[in-house]
Amino acid sequence: LIPHLTVENLELVIRVFAPALKGGIEDKTMASAQKAGYRAITAVMQHEAAASQWKVQDVTSLWSTLKDARQTCTALKARLLCLQALLSLLESSLGPRCTEPNVKQEYLQCLTTIIPEVLFHLRDQSTAVRDAARESLHLAATTAIHQDLQSEIVTLVSAGLAGLSRQAKAAALDALSRLLYEHHGKMAWELRKRLINVVLLLLEDRDAQVWRGALKFTKVVVFVVPKEGLLDLLPKIMKLFE
Repeated sequence: LIPHLTVENLELVIRVFAPALKGGIEDKTMASAQKAGYRAITAVMQHEAAASQWKVQDVTSLWSTLKDARQTCTALKARLLCLQALLSLLESSLGPRCTEPNVKQEYLQCLTTIIPEVLFHLRDQSTAVRDAARESLHLAATTAIHQDLQSEIVTLVSAGLAGLSRQAKAAALDALSRLLYEHHGKMAWELRKRLINVVLLLLEDRDAQVWRGALKFTKVVVFVVPKEGLLDLLPKIMKLFE
């Protein structure tokens, strides 16, 4: 039904379903309502009129609605698919306007709070949740790279390396490996070099999960960096064999 609504009625759908996103964790009825709520909000963001007719505030306010419901979410798959739809909407509606300072600021504010949640679910037990998280990361990174926000997206993802838990570090390494593999050709050499040098230090980490993530990143480095560029990196890469 939602795809056939006029743009004027989309706000009504959001007002009706937004309260369901904050359903109780132990209430099965509310859990079902929560899942339906996420699906409805996702359908709203996928409406063809959303990207072309909504204002910047209309798009970013959706993240405020979703962010407030994060702590009580039990429908992780539905939520991650909703975040994926939001990032797709941000890409199509705000991406082309990121040259405007206020739009760029609004977009970065959204990413600052979305990226940590996406990273957290990159290693979720559910395959569907992991896939949605990976696609969300891809959308966020692609939009940022194409809008000359390379440094900002790398900084946001790299922040996970400072996490206190090994899971946070490993998830950040997964994301950085994917980021480097998919977008190395569009990244400035100095930024790419700085990122590689920082991550390769984790080859000396004693935690097995973090070390495996650093090893995966190293494989990407060897694949994407030209042979002449690898010469300077060899001393750090050879730490693998110590």
